[in-house]
Formats: sequence, C-alpha cells, structure tokens
Amino acid sequence: MEKPTAGRRLRFFALTRLTTLLLIGGLTAAALSAQVNAGGFLAADFAKGQKQSAYPDAGFQRPLLGLTLYGESSGRISYFGQALFTPDEDFTVTDAWVRFALADYLLVRLGLYTVPFAEYNENSLPHQSRLAVRPLHAEYLFPRLWRDVGVMAEGRWSGLTYSVWLGNGPAEAETLAGGQQFRDNNADKAWGLRAGLDLGQGTQVVYSLSRSHPDAGGERALNLQALNLSWRTTEIEITAEYTRARFDAPDLFDEGAGDGYLVQAVVNFSFLIPVVSYQKIDYSDGFRGTGFAGVGFPGAGIDVERTRWSVGAVFPLAAGFDLKLEYDVNREPEPSVDDNLLTIQLAARF
Repeated sequence: MEKPTAGRRLRFFALTRLTTLLLIGGLTAAALSAQVNAGGFLAADFAKGQKQSAYPDAGFQRPLLGLTLYGESSGRISYFGQALFTPDEDFTVTDAWVRFALADYLLVRLGLYTVPFAEYNENSLPHQSRLAVRPLHAEYLFPRLWRDVGVMAEGRWSGLTYSVWLGNGPAEAETLAGGQQFRDNNADKAWGLRAGLDLGQGTQVVYSLSRSHPDAGGERALNLQALNLSWRTTEIEITAEYTRARFDAPDLFDEGAGDGYLVQAVVNFSFLIPVVSYQKIDYSDGFRGTGFAGVGFPGAGIDVERTRWSVGAVFPLAAGFDLKLEYDVNREPEPSVDDNLLTIQLAARF
C-alpha cells in the first residue's frame, strides 16, 4: 500500500489543526452565549430467522444507546454532537460539528458530519426509520452511518434545498460498506451534493451525488448516485429510491457496479403504523471481496443478487416510545437460501 508523503502528511496535519481550531472556537462561542441542550435515544432488537439467516437462534441483538448535545447562539451559530454506545463498537462519535448561518440559503458546517447522501443515511437510527432492518441498498452500497470530516454548505431557497460537501471520502475496503474512515488515506478529496425540489402536494424529488478515489494512490474512482421520489400526507407516505454505484478496478478486472432499489409505503394511524417495502440489490465486483488487501492482493470477488419483501408495523406505545414488528422475506437466485427473518425492535428517544 502506498504510504503518504511528507507533504501529504503536512497538508493533512494542517487541515486537521485548522478544522479543530475552528470547531473549538465555534463551539466555545456558542456555548458561552446559548443554553446547552441534551437528548438521547436507545434501542434493542429481538431477532429470529430461518436456519441460514444471520440469526438462526432466537435472541436479543444490537443494543444501542445514543447521546446528543446541541445548542444555538443568536440564531447564527449552532452546534451538534452525537455519540453511540454499543457492545461491539463500544463508543462511536457520529457527529461533531459547528454551523454558521450566514443566510437562509447559506449555512456552513465544519467538523464531523453525517454525509447527506440519499434519504436513509441521515434517517437510519432506530428512532428515525420505519424499518427495523437496514434496507439492502444501504447495507451493501455505502457505510453504515456514513460520515466524513470536512466542510459542508447547505441551504434553502423557495422550494429548493441543497447540500454540498467536501471531505476525506471513504477508503478502499473489501466492500463499499466497509470504507468508513476518519483520516485521509490519499491526497484526493471527496465531494458530493444533494439537491431536493418540492413539487407541491407533498411530493419531493431528491438527487444525490458522491465522487471520490478511495484507493491509497488516489487513482480508482468511486461514483455514487441516488434518486429519491416521495409523496407524503398526514396519513400516507410513499417513497421510491434508486442508488447506483460505479467504481474502477485495475486492468484485468471488470468495473465494479451496484444498483439498489427501495420502494416503501407507510400508513399513519394513531395507534398503528403499517409498513411495507420492496427492496432489491445487484452488486458485482471481481476485484474486491473477502481477502482483499490492495492491488497486489485482490479479493475473492463479490456477486450479490437479492430481493426482499418486508411487512411490518410500528406501534406508538407512548410519546417517543415505539415498538416495531417486521418480517423480511429474502430471495436469491438458485440455489435458494432459507434466510427469512423476524425482528422485534424497541426504539425510544428522550
């Protein structure tokens, strides 16, 4: 693997120091003149699947505790921090940023932020998502709770919303979902954008883009795109999302490709919220996969073709306290796999 040069290390060090100083300065200014607010959330699952699923034996899974800290000063400076505690990862910081509001159409964030890609990435925590199980396109095509360190500009003008970000980008890994990093492994900077247009009558279309070069040499491109169309009323929510990934490979290997689909329907009753979704993933990569360790050490390859029907419901037990029930029917090409899954999830926010 190519090692960073002294110049690259110096630039990375300088950027890190500058970002840290700006973040500390902004947080200090906000904290001195604003009330500090705290909140949090927790969740746990009970899962029982068929014999070839990830959870063939019934049991409690994925306990999660999250804490948030946020505040605002005179409507111009705001800050947000969020940390997760899990038995597997122990302690994970998902957000640590300060935001300067220059105008309604221009807000600037500095620090660690959740990448504004598609819809699910910023709404994937148990108290945010109607689904109890991560959908297929998000499971395979980008990291879980994908976040980055850098700068973001965002705003709203009439019916248009936008976010434009610059950061380190993901690293090259065995899979696209495994590329989360918090330092830059090459001299290339990643960038992306998300633009949403309100079409009226509860209808919105959103386009997302991410461009990066994840390998250590900064030579192989990874392009991610997503298109989301949603219609929402007080009673019904229908969302359709398409995610596309195209990524380079060295000579002798075909270009990697991933295509993910999600269609989800929700009906909001006061005592019960039925949720139905259809999901599909086609993901192929002859260069990476299990055992991948760089150009000289290709992996076993990836070839995933899978569909899922999920049927479930959310039961609002109390304010900020939900119980989810979801059954996933998974289908793969021959040979068939017995991996359907029942999940019961408890999600609370406070």
